[in-house]
Amino acid sequence: MTEIDVSSFREQFANKLPRKPWCTNEKGQPLLVRPKELAISYSYIQPNSPFYQNYFILDLDYEAAIADILFERSGIPLPNLVTSNFHNGKAHIIFELETPIYKTDASRQNVIAFAHAILKRLQQL
Repeated sequence: MTEIDVSSFREQFANKLPRKPWCTNEKGQPLLVRPKELAISYSYIQPNSPFYQNYFILDLDYEAAIADILFERSGIPLPNLVTSNFHNGKAHIIFELETPIYKTDASRQNVIAFAHAILKRLQQL
C-alpha cells in the first residue's frame, strides 16, 4: 500500500468504528468502552460492533505469518490491511467486508452462520 492508500484506509477504518468501541492499552487488562475519538488512540481496539461486523480479523501468532499471507494463501483475496511484528513474523490481517453483517435477533441467522463458516475456514488456511 502506498502512503495515500494507508491514510485513506485509516480514515475509512475510523469512520466505520462503532460509536463506542471496546479498547485497552495492554493485553489481559479489562476492556474499556470509550467514544471512538478517544478509543482510536488505544493500542488495542475492537473495530466490530456487537450488532454488526465490518471486518474479518485474523490473528496469526506464528513465525512467518507474512510469508504465509503473501505466498501460501492461494484462492483467497489479499487482505485490506496487514499489521506485523517484523521481529517474530506474527501478524494480524484484516479483510473489510463490502456489506456489514448484522448480528441482532432480527438478523437472518443463515447469513450469520455463513459468515462464521467463512471466518473459520480462513483461520484454517
